[in-house]
Amino acid sequence: MNAQVPGGQAGYPSDLIGKVFGLIMRWHNQPDNEWTISLLNLQPSDRVLEICFGPGQAIEYAARIATSGFVTGVDHSETMVQEASKRNAKRIQSGQVELRQGDVASLPYTNESFHAVFAINSIYFWLQPLEALKEIHRVLKPGGRIAITVRRKQPSTRRIQARN
Repeated sequence: MNAQVPGGQAGYPSDLIGKVFGLIMRWHNQPDNEWTISLLNLQPSDRVLEICFGPGQAIEYAARIATSGFVTGVDHSETMVQEASKRNAKRIQSGQVELRQGDVASLPYTNESFHAVFAINSIYFWLQPLEALKEIHRVLKPGGRIAITVRRKQPSTRRIQARN
């Protein structure tokens, strides 16, 4: 699977170098993680899905809010599943959080399962973005919320919040 994912270690973190990329992602994505979670207006009982959760920092943030809900994620990197599982071990053990290795174009969830779905700085690594977006739509409850955060390379860019 990793040979097909664009972006090398950034797109498919693996082994020791992948763990280092996970540390970099945690630092680099922290502001985007907090901002994206804030956009979702999560409620304590929400069911939440993160696509390509990396080291699991945003999963942790979402679980702090969805305290009586369920937070899960899918990531194609076995290394990131392992790292995020360590970070969220207590919540995994309690059943509040579940992390899976998988592909966003084939989500292992039933239709209309989630109140909120989000992805942070990962859409450019999806092999089949159109299929992935269809899958996200399939698992999102009617009236659910979605946030896909993308960071541009220019450091002076502003965040733009789209509204219906």
